[in-house]
Amino acid sequence: MAVLQRGQAVRTDLPHSQGRPILLATLDVPFDHKAVIFAVDAAVDLGERLIVANIVERPPLPLSTMLGYEDLPYSPEMAEALFEPVRLGRSLGIDVTRLRVKSLHPIAAMLETVAEQNPAVFVFGPDRRLIEDGTYFVVEDGERLAGCGGWSKRRTLYGGDQMKSEEDPLLDPPTEAARIRAFFVHPDYARQGVGSRILDACLASAREAGFHRMELAATLPGVPLYERYGFQARERIDATLPDGVVLPILRMERSLDVS
Repeated sequence: MAVLQRGQAVRTDLPHSQGRPILLATLDVPFDHKAVIFAVDAAVDLGERLIVANIVERPPLPLSTMLGYEDLPYSPEMAEALFEPVRLGRSLGIDVTRLRVKSLHPIAAMLETVAEQNPAVFVFGPDRRLIEDGTYFVVEDGERLAGCGGWSKRRTLYGGDQMKSEEDPLLDPPTEAARIRAFFVHPDYARQGVGSRILDACLASAREAGFHRMELAATLPGVPLYERYGFQARERIDATLPDGVVLPILRMERSLDVS
């Protein structure tokens, strides 16, 4: 398996689809144009159906019915954003299905949608600056993507584009800590050292960029790995997701002056 650094112009190899669709999803916010292009390109490359899904939060019934939320139309901006991938896909001969899922718990509904559709490629909410900055890495096993993760020289500690403001200023390497960001390992490669290899690459790259400290926001399953790498818990953060679910996160930190 090889650890590869990803830059703005580099795209990972697509998996074998075996009849599985491409899923492009959003939590009731407009799609990023680059995400639309990536999803449509994937559908063309793989010759598969494109599913365009919008997961909408609604209040409990009967309140939503009383207030007319069931028939509430999209704003012109949202309607155009949702139709862009449909129009582009169909112009290229792709079979496109539109989904509108309404739920009290949109995050859970999105995960259920992914499980039900079993997509070959799922496109949702990346933080593109990690790729644009050249600080994101993937581990490839032949043509398979085993894992990915990166580090950031910007202030955002966690979350995708939809969870941060447009401006995301650069950190000051001598006085501020770089951030570990967006680590994911494919279940087939769990406990095979994939996360460790990416973390080693991130620490070395941040050190070369002049940073002396590294911090991260860890969900509880990831804490043991980071503790083995010398990270220590500094603060507990209760992150409230869009559906109201509270996700416990630990802010952890370590020095880069020692290997």
